[in-house]
Amino acid sequence: MNLGSLIDKQTIKIDDHKWGAGEIKEWDLNSIDIHIEKKTHAKLKGRNDEVLIKIPINSDKKLTIKNKRNQLVDRVPRYLEKEIREAFEDKKNRQNFIYDLISVLTDFQSNLDNLEKAKAALTRIGKHFGLNYEPIRIKKDIAEVIKSYTEQYVDKNGKKYFVSIDRKRIKLGEVDNWKEIEN
Repeated sequence: MNLGSLIDKQTIKIDDHKWGAGEIKEWDLNSIDIHIEKKTHAKLKGRNDEVLIKIPINSDKKLTIKNKRNQLVDRVPRYLEKEIREAFEDKKNRQNFIYDLISVLTDFQSNLDNLEKAKAALTRIGKHFGLNYEPIRIKKDIAEVIKSYTEQYVDKNGKKYFVSIDRKRIKLGEVDNWKEIEN
């Protein structure tokens, strides 16, 4: 099983929320709170609401969920909790994902040094979501310095996804959510 269910009709980000001006990402430090943010819709108190789930990667912090108004929600809906648990329950898959993620996060800034490094980082993360590369690339640069890099991938069913990296985060989602790349 892969992590593909986490991005089906959804978008996730891997980041630390430290977006200071010119800050160097040192995600290999234990003190940095690295997490996966999963943006989706869920039924809360009988209403369909947009939610943001924060899944800690490098700490023992609890999973949290906030609604569209940035208010903490008491509990994660069962079906979302089950989806997340099932995505990470295979110990070998989970360890492989964490190993590859750590290798991408170590010296994170260098991933945008050149196109080969950026592509390798995206491919390394995308494979855990069952994604295969398609020859569509979007590179944003200023004065030949890469600011962000996005590639399109496809799963075994032909569904199209994007994987993007910039100086702040790594992002994955369905191509239908291209607008999410800018946020």
